[in-house]
Amino acid sequence: MEPRRRRGAGRSDYTYRLPLAARSHSDAEYAVIESAQQILARDCMKGFGLSYRPVRESTFGATQDRRYGISEFHGKAVPDAGCLGSAVRKPAEPYAYPAGVAAASTISAQGFRTSIDAGPRRQGARAEAGIQRGMIRERITVLRRLRDLHRHTVSAARRIVSGT
Repeated sequence: MEPRRRRGAGRSDYTYRLPLAARSHSDAEYAVIESAQQILARDCMKGFGLSYRPVRESTFGATQDRRYGISEFHGKAVPDAGCLGSAVRKPAEPYAYPAGVAAASTISAQGFRTSIDAGPRRQGARAEAGIQRGMIRERITVLRRLRDLHRHTVSAARRIVSGT
């Protein structure tokens, strides 16, 4: 059974038309997760007596280097990667599933390479989609668990945003 397709921004984008995209967070779900991260960062900073104004751009993929950062503020230990780094990890941490992420990453990369290697007649979104569907069938159990954990992550983020 094919899961729901992504909706919203990026719908016509090539990547979002591939079967694997239906097993990822939607743009709206990423927005909820990012909102929850901003709330958690604000609350963490408040614990240090500081104010925090949320950033307007995506924080996904951002890395922190503490080489010149602070590890303590007024006698209180600062979380690894700071308040924002901690906030980015917190909603998803209980639902981390490296095997699922690895399977999705493999399908994405290998599907693309296989479609390119197939030659000009088999390249493009349609060829890659067919390749991905076959690879998804082989890993369906892992990908279903990953999808379920994604849903839990979004639910946890919604609870943070709503204050419940």
